[in-house]
Order: sequence, then structure tokens, then C-alpha cells
Amino acid sequence: MQRPKVRWCDLPKELWQMIGKLLESRIDVLRFRSVCSLWRSAIPALEQTATPPLPLRFPHSGAEPPAVIFQNTVYRMQSLIDDDPNDSQPCLVKFEESNSGEMRLLHPITNWQVRYSITPSIKEFNLLDFRIVELAKLYTLKYAYTKIDVTYVNKVVVVPCNRVNLGEDFLIL
Repeated sequence: MQRPKVRWCDLPKELWQMIGKLLESRIDVLRFRSVCSLWRSAIPALEQTATPPLPLRFPHSGAEPPAVIFQNTVYRMQSLIDDDPNDSQPCLVKFEESNSGEMRLLHPITNWQVRYSITPSIKEFNLLDFRIVELAKLYTLKYAYTKIDVTYVNKVVVVPCNRVNLGEDFLIL
């Protein structure tokens, strides 16, 4: 005899409040808040405290346009819908988030914006339909006006200064 299924929204308040307090990544908070309006009001959107305020403007001499540091996040994404066995294969995706919270899908290797869906019939992602694991946070230096990568910069490293005792919040290499 099967037990009746309980909807996520019907879980005891104490349980979903405990779950909400344990969420650390932005994607987990987004998924949690998307379950229902009760859960959305239970916890605020995750503030990014472990990174400098982004996009971060870089000083420039005037010879070149100003540059800005952006944060990208790489995820392993796998469909939870079993319509087609090929659709359930995991893939790497990279997202860049704007100040407004809008996310751009980028090719994980070239950093080019992906303007089409992973599958043509899907125009937007419902994050509840995917198993998503955050793999890495990356930083890129782009020109402020065009959002094009600065070609002569290969890597941007952001280090919390409490790890190196410099007295500032962040060190950018």
C-alpha cells in the first residue's frame, strides 16, 4: 500500500525554516523560493557577501575604455524529466548575473552568450526540472560599455583579504 504524497508546501513550517537556514548557494535559494509563496516569504534572496560588489569598475587611464569585473558561475545541470534518455545527460552551463538579477546563459568554454535554448522547445528554464550543482565561480574582466572580454587579461583572481591579512575586503589579481 502506497503512502499518500505530501506536497512540499504542506511540510511543517519548522522543517522548511530549518532547510532555508542551511542554504548557501544562490541557485539553492532560488529553487527553494520557487516552491510556493510561503517558502518565498520564508527567506530573503541570498545576498552575495563573499565577493566584492559586482560589477566592479576598474580604474582606467583614458587611453582605453573603462573595464568592469563580472562574476560567472559554472553549473552541472541534468534534467529530472525522463521524456527522452538523451535529455537526461548532464551538461555544463555558465551563467552571468546582472545587477537586476537577470541571468545570461554563456557557453562554458568560449564565454559567448548562448542565444538559443538547450532544447528548441524550451524558452526558459524551470530550475525545479533540473538537478543543478554549482561547480565554480569565475571572474572576467570586460569593457564596461560593450561587455566584451578584455582580450589581454586571461585570469582574474579575487581573494578575500581576511585570508592574507591586508586590512581590505578583497584583493584582485
